[in-house]
Amino acid sequence: MTGPLAHPVLAEIERRRAGGVRDPAMKLALVIEGGGMRGVVCGGMVAGLEALGLTEVFDEVIGSSAGAIAGAYFVAGQAAFGTRIFYEEINNRRFIWKPRLFVRRPVVSVDFLLDDVCRHAKRLDWRAVLAARSRLVCVAANLDRECATALTDFADDAALFAAMKASARIPAVAGPPVIIGGERHVDAGVYENIPLATAAARGATHVLALLTRPYGSTAAELERIERWLIAPWLDRQKQGVGGGYRQSPVRYAGELARARSTTSAPGEPAVLAVAPTAARPRISNIEVNARILQQGAMDGYAALFEAFGRPPPATPPPALCLDRVG
Repeated sequence: MTGPLAHPVLAEIERRRAGGVRDPAMKLALVIEGGGMRGVVCGGMVAGLEALGLTEVFDEVIGSSAGAIAGAYFVAGQAAFGTRIFYEEINNRRFIWKPRLFVRRPVVSVDFLLDDVCRHAKRLDWRAVLAARSRLVCVAANLDRECATALTDFADDAALFAAMKASARIPAVAGPPVIIGGERHVDAGVYENIPLATAAARGATHVLALLTRPYGSTAAELERIERWLIAPWLDRQKQGVGGGYRQSPVRYAGELARARSTTSAPGEPAVLAVAPTAARPRISNIEVNARILQQGAMDGYAALFEAFGRPPPATPPPALCLDRVG
């Protein structure tokens, strides 16, 4: 086997796609990075996996924040449909509006996203998620245990939606912590943006990692709102957590380096990262321009095909096209 499929992750995916018997010693995980509105890029990537007929090849789909929501639509067989949320439903003041900060209301309304959009406007087939062959894992930050927590094996839709809310609940600006099992949970990014460590801890031997930042980009420094609002808020919840959060760019740089590495240490899973090319414009985590967001989805879609050694489709897939933007 030569070319891109020589990579052990792609070889394992192809073996499963071809109907090969699953080796119990092999555990294949799909890891999906979050990043607010930047998550539209990974949305395009899971739409690409869906187009290639790979919805059921993964043992686990592990997502952080927006990546957890993209993962839910993916395992439900609605990846392209769910990606349109970014540029048809939440690029507006109902989801993101900074002035709400001055009236002590959430700047980012995760409740609007999960309770209105995902349950109605772009209805997630939660029954399909619960019944899916690929297990969905939503990574959140557990403030009481001071670690990343894997939320999975959902009993019902309430448990599933609570886990997705927890994974995306940005501290201080998106509402109070989500209580699950009597413990407080917030956005996964407090402890893990790219949940490779969670995948390894859960026994993954092969990981396909979907990244939102182009190749060659570096971890961004904390923004002022993160230094002056989010970190102090975290310290008020649990002393010392805010201090750790201030060092998160260093931790995130390590996650990026691990995902992009062409080798793996003994005992660690083989990892293949998919990311947009460096030539593509970067998308802000609060981007609201529908055309920029749709282009981000297309870039992710194309990057996924390229990672599999296939030419990207010449035209956008109809399922990713805008409904209401001219």
